[in-house]
Amino acid sequence: MRQPEINKLRIRFFVRVILPGILTFCLFAALILGYLIPGFERAMMERKQETTRELTRSAWSILEHYQRLVESGSMTRQEAMTQAGNAVRELRYGDEGKDYFWITDRQPVMIMHPYRPDLDGKDLSDFRDPDGKALFVEFVRVTNQSGDGFVDYRWQWKDDPLRIVPKLSYVRLFEPWGWIIGTGIYIEDVRVEIRRMETSAMLISGGIGILISILLIIITRQSHRIEMGRRKAEQELLASHERYKALAEAASEGVLIWSGQGLHANKTLLAWLGLREEELSGYRLDQLIPGAGLERFTTPEIMYDELTARMYIECSLVGNGESPMPVHADFSRIEISGGQAVMLVARPLQVSKDLVEVPFTDELLDHTETGLFRTPCSKQGRLIKVNEQFLKLFGLARNEIGQTAIGNFFSDPREYKLYISMLEESGIVLNLPVRIRRSDGRMMWVILNAVAMDDESGEKWYEGSVEHLTWTDARDLLPPGELSRLNITVLEASGSIADIRTFEELQDAWSGMPDNILRRISEANSAEELKEEYQISAKLSGSLIEGRADPYLVVRFISRIADAICKRSLDLLLAELAPPPATFAVMQLGSAGRGEQTLATDQDNAILFDDVPESQVPDVQSYFVALGVRLNSLLDEIGYQRCKGDVMAGNPRWCLPLRQWKSCFSNWTRNPGPDELLEMSIFFDFAYTAGNAQLVENLRDYVKNELKTNDIYFHHMASAWKPFTPEKHLPAKIPVNLKKLQMPLTGVIRLYALRHSLDETGTMEQCISLYKSGVLSKEILQATIQAWKTLVRLRLAGQHQALLSGEIPGNQLDPALISPEMRFLLENAIQGIEILMLKAGVDFHTNEA
Repeated sequence: MRQPEINKLRIRFFVRVILPGILTFCLFAALILGYLIPGFERAMMERKQETTRELTRSAWSILEHYQRLVESGSMTRQEAMTQAGNAVRELRYGDEGKDYFWITDRQPVMIMHPYRPDLDGKDLSDFRDPDGKALFVEFVRVTNQSGDGFVDYRWQWKDDPLRIVPKLSYVRLFEPWGWIIGTGIYIEDVRVEIRRMETSAMLISGGIGILISILLIIITRQSHRIEMGRRKAEQELLASHERYKALAEAASEGVLIWSGQGLHANKTLLAWLGLREEELSGYRLDQLIPGAGLERFTTPEIMYDELTARMYIECSLVGNGESPMPVHADFSRIEISGGQAVMLVARPLQVSKDLVEVPFTDELLDHTETGLFRTPCSKQGRLIKVNEQFLKLFGLARNEIGQTAIGNFFSDPREYKLYISMLEESGIVLNLPVRIRRSDGRMMWVILNAVAMDDESGEKWYEGSVEHLTWTDARDLLPPGELSRLNITVLEASGSIADIRTFEELQDAWSGMPDNILRRISEANSAEELKEEYQISAKLSGSLIEGRADPYLVVRFISRIADAICKRSLDLLLAELAPPPATFAVMQLGSAGRGEQTLATDQDNAILFDDVPESQVPDVQSYFVALGVRLNSLLDEIGYQRCKGDVMAGNPRWCLPLRQWKSCFSNWTRNPGPDELLEMSIFFDFAYTAGNAQLVENLRDYVKNELKTNDIYFHHMASAWKPFTPEKHLPAKIPVNLKKLQMPLTGVIRLYALRHSLDETGTMEQCISLYKSGVLSKEILQATIQAWKTLVRLRLAGQHQALLSGEIPGNQLDPALISPEMRFLLENAIQGIEILMLKAGVDFHTNEA
């Protein structure tokens, strides 16, 4: 090679290899120092501010507690103020346990300061920091203006009076006593951490720079070898088809290539099809994969042109007379020797039984509150395995199991035939109410669930569960004529059966049942009456939880009451106002829209009104915003807390005409950014509550049409849920957020419901509809429903216990309270969610990301 060509090659190599490497290093250093570290500093400061705000709210709640004691007459105001001040004085937090709270009044006079007792009782109006800022006066100004806020100033470092550093404090007004309580963060902490990061970043960047320099020197010296390697690679590309085929032969997945030379497959796929390679040429692609809509592709070039992006489908491979093999099929386009071709990578489609089957172990299941059983797949249904609760429920002894059939307990043979036919036809029985006759001859109603199971050897059997039929179950599941024949099971505290009573014997106990409560709500004439019914329903909800009622029925009951109270509140308000200027509807959102409210649910609602001329929109909206504000206030007075995110009808953002609601949904679906994805998780669960139902249906129809061909929305939404996939094992010492665990399950099922234009809004209803339409398999349906019920049951139980203890209900589960059985159920629920997330990753093309 001549010298000019060598020089030209060196220049080209420098421009194409070395210069991009140097620029990459510079951009990397600029990214760290100019973007990542400042961003981390902002995030760190925001996190510390949020922590300070939450800590102050906790300390503020101590004052609120003592105020309630004053209001109840348990102590005088002075006693309460003294004890509250002493309690706050002892509060400490932080890594060293030296961070603290202080209290002033609005004068300002120092009420209490743990490290500056010399200030207690003194007027602080003239107290200034070294920069001359009247910080305590600023505290009063901020709290008078907005009730709380942040103030920056300079103060001593913790308990060291000789060290003065910048500080940012959060203060909050406690109105009943005129006190201002606050605490602060030292900005120096953040600056020290950032300096440490900058030093580390400089060292790392310097190390990377040295390493890149060494590598560039080595690369430069090897430029000739690189050129020779490039030429060699060009030659090897001529034989790419042969090498690719050899690689495919070694793959564990099935690989098929469709080119102008026909169909070619690796040994794995040929084995699945039961074909030899020479036999494959006699088949078309749509013959190997029937029912997948591939008939329209008559040549690989046509399919190549349509595959602008990778295509994923679930299908079955059909070969030489073998049984169809379900697979995940991944189609992509490739080029071989300059020609266009299509490549298929197939993976077996199956759900691991380790994930979906619950080990039937006596030690664990004998302590569950549900009766469990196993029978052969036969008409008689002889019992081959049961747990202890099943024996109690049916009044059996353990030694009677081998000679007893479950069909013998059905009081009506027609019900047993229905049970068997459901298992034979669909393989599953869900929430079937049946009347059974115990071994002692007494009658009782139960809820029956069962599934058909099999193993790799082909052995088949039925496994199921039996639970007591609660009153709420009966009202929702039984025909009205059957209620008079209802037998009620009376349980002891241990869970064993104490007695079985008839409906007539307990009829007087049902005055607080749902229909009576709903009737009284519809007839209420004041907020006081509605509040009373709210409290009655809350007590009944607690009784249902304590009675181990199905969590689905509990949340439906809570949601029905909330809807009825909202509707009656609206009626009372409209009676006091001028007639509405347009047709309108009130919508429930989030868990309320799904009919899945728990004991810790706040308000999530909105107003939709009919389109009016643009010139009239401000006046019409003003009317409905005022109505929404009054509605939110009335519901808050009754007991439904305001939404912390202000997603309420009184917010002008969520009180809009139909065309503006349509515009909102269009923006969320066509340009889904992070904020829109978060908002969509609330707003896509909208449901009609009061007013004109047709308006809500018009909006729902519009959303369905918007999403029919919007695959990008579903891909982005599925990707947004991936980070929420729970860890496989529960942390040992960190509280478990049950609501967060449930979020991906609810979100993914909602995503499938939107994809298939379902009318159902509740998660359970959506699951069943997706199963019936073939979207969810029986195994995934079973795992998803079990996971949902486990998480909701634990949430309800924890919230009920918090209310009994006088605490604010939430969704956190104390790790110290997690029993081995509860841990097993939670981890099994997590596995169910993982199965669902894996399927969503395939269906919405996020697994490869």
